[in-house]
Amino acid sequence: QTEHIKSVWDCKKYEDFGIERLFRLVLVCTQFIFPGLYIRDISGRHNVLTRKLWVEVYVIVKVILYLLILFYLPTKIWYCWIIIYLLIETFMYLLGLIFLNTEYRQPASYKRNLLMVIVNYIEISLGFAAIYYCAFRDAICGLKSSIDAIYFSFISATTIGYGDMQPITNLAKFTCVAQSVISFLFTVFIIGIFLSNFDKLGYINNNNKKA
Repeated sequence: QTEHIKSVWDCKKYEDFGIERLFRLVLVCTQFIFPGLYIRDISGRHNVLTRKLWVEVYVIVKVILYLLILFYLPTKIWYCWIIIYLLIETFMYLLGLIFLNTEYRQPASYKRNLLMVIVNYIEISLGFAAIYYCAFRDAICGLKSSIDAIYFSFISATTIGYGDMQPITNLAKFTCVAQSVISFLFTVFIIGIFLSNFDKLGYINNNNKKA
């Protein structure tokens, strides 16, 4: 990660300037405050396969944590700070895949990469559901159970809005707006990575290209 910072600062692999370089520096530097970087570093000392497996396990553990908060653990407002911390890590990492793609190695399997992005989408939606359930049960009209929180979160993520549930406080409204923006960017990222790597996903081969 230190080498990535040097690469971004010196423009070794990609020429940028101004706000773009500043944003790329923020993305690469903030990875140091999240556990995902250290999990990748420690597990990657054995081999690449081990690193990938541990990264997948870490993402699944976060999903399980959100489900535990929703269904099994006693409701505590301070859970929200842990969830926000983990959600920021996921969002910053995904932004890094977009804006730091010249520094990161190209994935061996684009299908795995796309699958992990979908899992991250589900993770973020469940994370917001846990926030709604822990902090906004009285601030969202119609939200009474963990199932309601999951339903409201995924509906907000898709920006459908059936109108059966709605935030009634400013903070709840702001949280819903934040989720909608993040989910929109997520969708754009999924579509973008799918289309830009369509041939690498295995749907087009060299013979088809020549034809």
